[in-house]
Amino acid sequence: MIIQVSEPLPRVTPISSRGASSKHRPLLPGLDGLRISAAIAIYFFHVVQAHDAGLMRFPVLDALPESIHRILGSGYIATGLFFVLSGFLLTYVYLDDQGSLKGSSTKFWIGRFVRLYPLYFISLLLLAPLPSVMPMIAKKQSLLDVLGGMSTSLTLIQAWFPKFALWWNAPAWALSAMATFYFVFPRASKWCSSGTRRLIIRRACILSGLSVLPATLYLVINPEGNAWTAVPTTLGGFWLTVVRFHPLCWLPQFLMGICLGRLHTLSLIEQRSRADDPFFEQKETSNAWFARSDFGILLLAFILGSGDWIPYVLLRHGICVPIYILLVFDVANRRGLVGRLFAHRWLREFSIASFPLFALQMPVGVWFAFIVIGRSTGSVWDLLAMVTVTLATSYVAGRLLEQYVTRHLKQWINPR
Repeated sequence: MIIQVSEPLPRVTPISSRGASSKHRPLLPGLDGLRISAAIAIYFFHVVQAHDAGLMRFPVLDALPESIHRILGSGYIATGLFFVLSGFLLTYVYLDDQGSLKGSSTKFWIGRFVRLYPLYFISLLLLAPLPSVMPMIAKKQSLLDVLGGMSTSLTLIQAWFPKFALWWNAPAWALSAMATFYFVFPRASKWCSSGTRRLIIRRACILSGLSVLPATLYLVINPEGNAWTAVPTTLGGFWLTVVRFHPLCWLPQFLMGICLGRLHTLSLIEQRSRADDPFFEQKETSNAWFARSDFGILLLAFILGSGDWIPYVLLRHGICVPIYILLVFDVANRRGLVGRLFAHRWLREFSIASFPLFALQMPVGVWFAFIVIGRSTGSVWDLLAMVTVTLATSYVAGRLLEQYVTRHLKQWINPR
């Protein structure tokens, strides 16, 4: 789903009784840049996590200032932003001005499947032979566990089963969660987008509270004794895995994204109605050089770089939601420094690598380590080369699959 170039809000035709004017909505270039930036932040977190866990060490990471190392190692906070942003974009693209799904649910699901699954399946194939050539990643498990891990991974439901959430392609648990969100979107969007603006805001506030509920309960109950001391490399038990990966723990943030997307659409409808009034003078608001989200980013950087005074589970789950809200709205309207930064054409061009990066970072990284590095410790040049190859592969894969696979599969499954 690529939403390309946008300029300040244009004057467009007034809405009709059927909401046909939804096709005239302004395009949102910054959200593409925000999406790929969130994916890259998560990727760098996985690199630092593997380093801190001793799986693939790069001494240059230890040479970084402690605050920078902390910020790079805290990229997991972008997971919630990615889910909020996904709900926002799906709402903006697939719902009309009345808040109804454009087309049928079946067509929506087919479109999402052909965009998500082919590349994910390729990533599983790339990882399949690795245990035989790299014993370090082999799992000593029973035949029943192997069958369970394979079946849940192949069907993209592994995030629902804590034991198998990271079983085959660990970062792809997020794609498993997204598959769930795609499934519920047609019905969930009706609930999130119906009613008045005040009612939708009230729902968004409730969902914001529910977003932080899993981490809060884990801190209060402390079922595994590590609630206040857990870090990203903590293996944890059943309940920590549930909080980290289960789709139901992330669903409130996705639903909140739907509410935010609907609120943004209602604002555009109001602007179109006013623009049709000859006595109304439209004021340009998208050129603000500094916005609330800029303060939010600075605050977040300070929190991440200053120490571990906020528990990991709380920082990962929900406490950053207010910053997500400000960031998504300001970037959508191209306000402030971050709004302009994420609207840069290079980020928009590279945004097609967002989903491939989730699927391919593990197979590309592990194969790179096996073929190029050939050892558990790499130099600074090894690190730069691995990052470059991973990002470039994700971009090329996104382009090729969009042109030669996704488009043809859509035409074959859903011919016009």
